[in-house]
Amino acid sequence: MATKTSSINTKPHVADVGGTELLFQLEVMGDDFMDAYAELRDAQRGSGVDLDDLQGTDPAQLRVAARALRTFLAELMLS
Repeated sequence: MATKTSSINTKPHVADVGGTELLFQLEVMGDDFMDAYAELRDAQRGSGVDLDDLQGTDPAQLRVAARALRTFLAELMLS
C-alpha cells in the first residue's frame, strides 16, 4: 500500500504591500472562502464595472468594486 503525504501550513500567508506586511488566514477553504468570494463577485457584478476594461468607468462604480475587493481581503486577514 502506498503512503500518502500531506502538509498543513502552520504560518500565516504574508503579502508585502509597499513595505507593510499583511497576514492572511491559513488554509482558508470551504464556506468561509466561498461566502467571501460570492459577496465579492455579487458586488462587482452589481457595480456594472468591467474589470477587463476600466476605460471610461464611472469613478463611483469603480469605488464600489474596489470597496468589495478590500472587504474580501479584510475578511481573510488576521487582525
